[in-house]
Amino acid sequence: QAGFLIPFTVPKPMCDDAACVRCGTCETNCPAKAITVSDRVRFDYDKCIRCLCCVELCPHACISPRFPWLLTQWLKH
Repeated sequence: QAGFLIPFTVPKPMCDDAACVRCGTCETNCPAKAITVSDRVRFDYDKCIRCLCCVELCPHACISPRFPWLLTQWLKH
């Protein structure tokens, strides 16, 4: 199976904690319930389905996709 390649080929959300105001929009709208907002934004990547809804819905643009190295190398070609 190709499941072992997922961490190396699929972007994952990352939060800029310094810019985050902890509004909870990401946590409320995450379809996989993979986000917890407390003193910082925490992602449960085992639950995360990589839909990146949090990136699109963050009103403060604090969440962005982090692309794995292998994916960036593949996209260059």
